[in-house]
Amino acid sequence: MLHSLKLNTLLHCMILLLAFLSSASTDPVARAGMEDAGYNIFRRYIGGVVSTWDILLFSLLFLLIYHSMSTAKTSNQLTLSTRNNPIILYFLCLTLSVVVGLLVTVFTQVNSFIIRDWFRAVMPLIYLFCTYFIVVNIVNTNDKIYKIWLLMESIAIVMVIYGFYRLYGVLNGSIVTLTVSGIPIILYSEMIYFDLPIVVYILHAWCGKKLGLFRSLLLICMVGFIFVSTRRMNYILLLLNILLLLFIARRSGIVTIKQAILRSRYIILLFGMCSVVIIILVPGLLDGIWFAIQSINMYSSIGFEYTGEFRLIQIENIFLNMWNIPITFLSGFGIGTKWEVIKQLPITMDEIGSFMAYDAKTVVGGNDFLPYFHVPYFATFFRFGIIGCFTLLYIVRILWINNAILIRSLPDKNMKLLLTAFTSLIMMPILILGDSPTPVGYIMLGINLGLIESIRLSQLQQYTIMKKSQNGFK
Repeated sequence: MLHSLKLNTLLHCMILLLAFLSSASTDPVARAGMEDAGYNIFRRYIGGVVSTWDILLFSLLFLLIYHSMSTAKTSNQLTLSTRNNPIILYFLCLTLSVVVGLLVTVFTQVNSFIIRDWFRAVMPLIYLFCTYFIVVNIVNTNDKIYKIWLLMESIAIVMVIYGFYRLYGVLNGSIVTLTVSGIPIILYSEMIYFDLPIVVYILHAWCGKKLGLFRSLLLICMVGFIFVSTRRMNYILLLLNILLLLFIARRSGIVTIKQAILRSRYIILLFGMCSVVIIILVPGLLDGIWFAIQSINMYSSIGFEYTGEFRLIQIENIFLNMWNIPITFLSGFGIGTKWEVIKQLPITMDEIGSFMAYDAKTVVGGNDFLPYFHVPYFATFFRFGIIGCFTLLYIVRILWINNAILIRSLPDKNMKLLLTAFTSLIMMPILILGDSPTPVGYIMLGINLGLIESIRLSQLQQYTIMKKSQNGFK
């Protein structure tokens, strides 16, 4: 019991550190981001190999295995972690993509191979596997699952407070940050911690549960910070998360579309009122939001100027690279490979031109092989090919179906809502992880998948106990 408490506490501490010490810098001087931020837990020491996160993660992993050995349960750990076939298929798909990447590198890109770039692409996969393994083996009861949820909710609260602190600093000039269409970026990668609370609160509202004033205002603030970010990707993710939540909730028999629309009216009204007040106080904000929405279309004049040209040429390079090796249309180039700049990119050193998935100095330096793209979904196709992409979509579909069945069978209504929320967040990370330069998305997905499996195993354990009790009674 004491060992379980210690491991659970360590896991909570790691999630807290991940939230508050992994955000990319938004200061133009430190634009390079995560690895270059001195306070960041992913910054690597000891020859550029080991990071603070590595020490924390593998220490917890060692303690978990050590304590299980002392209780003769070591064999159960791997069994628990490999019982969900779709999740294991996903891990195998990622692993196979790394193997494909090594084969492509050896036979076609060996001269462009740099261990640092390969390590940066592959290490987050190890984080994903380890995080999932840890969560499944530590978070093994409904009570522990609720505590993780409360921790994530608390992080969101602190992030909102931090957002207002940054806003105050930007207004008084003590914090320098990037700007989009004249609107400063208040929160950046921190907003990934808003995803779960937002879908949980919205689902509560759809089910007719009262959020209360505090959580209603927290929801408005979280969505508000996403809109104020004036970043098109944030808008797309918010919309898709809500649509997927509705899809899963409807499929699971929790709520109908009509009920969801009807019960959303108060939140929409409250958000609308708050938006009007903010726009009156900051009239330029509406222009920034409209600019971000227009820039989603890369072919529009605004989208083309705001990195659209850069992205469109990257997409052309994706297909030019694959055409040179036609088999990659099926298999992809794999994780850890590079792509050749066949059609030259525009070289700009201004704020927009250098704000890409890799530092602009790499382009200016004349290197014709670059490690990753800034077009996530096309990059997923480049890494996995037709076969891999269909496999990923199949995994998502099976997880949706299995979880919908499980949600219907759960007796605990609050657990139903949590599992629905976790399930709604599966698809987006899986489809963009093939080319992500940041480990946070992988780790968050590992936590999410681990909690989904923990709920399934907890339900299975309760069912087994009930059956034994019934057999004993007979």
